[in-house]
Amino acid sequence: MHRLLSKLKRSHRNRSSQSASLHSPDVIVGSTASQNDTTKRIPSPSSRKPRYPSVDPPIEAFPSEIRRLILCNLRLEDLFVFIRASPVYLQQYLLDPGFIQRQCLFQTLYIYTPDAIYVYLTGEGQFLASRNEQRLDSVQAMIDAYLRARSSGRSAFIDLVTRLNNSQLDDMVHFHRRVVSSLIQLYSRWAFSNLVLQIEGESSQNTEAACLLSSTETLRIMRAMYRYQLICNLFGRGPYSASLYSSYSLSGYNDIFQAFLSTFTAFEIEEVRCIFDYAVDCYDKVFARVASDLHPDNPRFKGQQRPPTPDGAFNCLERRNSFDVYRTRELQIGTASRGLGLLHMVLIKTPYDTNDPREHEDLVITIQSQITIGTSFLETCGGAMNTEIHQAYRNRNPTERDQKESRREPMNFVGDECVWHGRDGDTDPPPPLAWTMIWGGRYSNLYGSCIPECFSRLGYVFWDAERLIRSGGRDFLLRQWDEEMGDDYDPREEFAV
Repeated sequence: MHRLLSKLKRSHRNRSSQSASLHSPDVIVGSTASQNDTTKRIPSPSSRKPRYPSVDPPIEAFPSEIRRLILCNLRLEDLFVFIRASPVYLQQYLLDPGFIQRQCLFQTLYIYTPDAIYVYLTGEGQFLASRNEQRLDSVQAMIDAYLRARSSGRSAFIDLVTRLNNSQLDDMVHFHRRVVSSLIQLYSRWAFSNLVLQIEGESSQNTEAACLLSSTETLRIMRAMYRYQLICNLFGRGPYSASLYSSYSLSGYNDIFQAFLSTFTAFEIEEVRCIFDYAVDCYDKVFARVASDLHPDNPRFKGQQRPPTPDGAFNCLERRNSFDVYRTRELQIGTASRGLGLLHMVLIKTPYDTNDPREHEDLVITIQSQITIGTSFLETCGGAMNTEIHQAYRNRNPTERDQKESRREPMNFVGDECVWHGRDGDTDPPPPLAWTMIWGGRYSNLYGSCIPECFSRLGYVFWDAERLIRSGGRDFLLRQWDEEMGDDYDPREEFAV
């Protein structure tokens, strides 16, 4: 992409210089009329033969078929940068935007195309309305379809994108560009800042500038974002649940939830946990900003009779006692389980840290309409990330990954670049360095509460080896693991299948 943009800029410069030279007269250097015999005529640049022939023609002069091929091989972010930089390629794009967007969407998502498509399908109001404790079949049917798509291979992924209608395509492209891509940047700065603060303390400087993501890190965070949203749609409140006390309860879904998680590697589940902890942390800050606005004693509720608590008011955003803390945590979890759309709204569209009174009022109205009590969801205490709950399920339903753990099969770090090479079928993706080193290079299918709690705030499973080594994160994670686990303790022994 960088090479293409460089060529584009060079072609603009070349055309500009050539255009100027065409209008330049030959330059006369030499004598007056009495010195005509010594007059020398210097040819204009346009009449000179190039000393070296041009190797690359201007990319805007490529045939239409080649321009279309170039556009179709870009990722979404690069596509829109490219067509803004070149009127020629913008016109080429406008000839068939739907086709080009489909190709670029696949180039962006690649083997995680099914994740994005089923995020869209499970986010539709009709599906979300069908979820309840008495109707597990709609959730199970959607999971089955997703798993079939995920294991079907590259050609089927392309077919999934091809079958999208224009409305679905526009929605997916918008969600990726406006929501996912924006949150990837916000999340990475938050997590890497936490890592640097743990290593260097409060004296650390410029952590945001240092967090320029590699393509591999971007891929890991992207797939975690989509899977987090998929889990919110399947097992969380989702974006359209209107009632604060919804009849929808996670309790009827525990086995299905565990079965769904078992289709991923443990470090992929840890990726999702990292995003969940980020969302909860964000809502902790958001609630602190709107607590006084939504308190029952706020003048906005003056005209309502009490008790009960006025409509739209919440007196559980305080920290006066342990019950307040517990109830606030429930609200954070429930609201986080609405997914990325709301998170994007309170962080970017109506930012919680705004000083604009109108934006702050918009934030209050947004939270007032979307706040909801959640079940344990992805919590390590009583939720899907709880090791005891996970252990009970896998004792009844051991998988091949559990057997690999029992056999302590080697689990080596094979590099970060290979993540982008893709995989077909149900072959597991390669683990990141952090995951292989904390488990001593041997397979583990454990996640959640048996991992040090602070790790998820550091985004430890997202970072490339180079970043971890350069920042000191590798040594810090190993020290922290040893401090919390001790020299002789191995969770795999306690939770053996």
